[in-house]
Amino acid sequence: MPKKNSIETGVALEARLQRLFICQGAFAERALFLRPAEAATNLVTDVDVVAHDYSINFRHTRIYAECKGGRNVSTLDRVV
Repeated sequence: MPKKNSIETGVALEARLQRLFICQGAFAERALFLRPAEAATNLVTDVDVVAHDYSINFRHTRIYAECKGGRNVSTLDRVV
């Protein structure tokens, strides 16, 4: 019996996206927590994957990726 294809969600999807950014030459981090100030104790939000890319002329590009899960999310809408 053939295996049913499963769509990755959660940590598996985040790790896959992190590997994609790394393969493209960027530095990628997962599970970052954003706070309004360095010493603040209140949490603003969490970011699933942040990638930092530096071009040949040292231009810094930052990419934020939010991975979505759930049954009602289409395959193409899993990464924003």
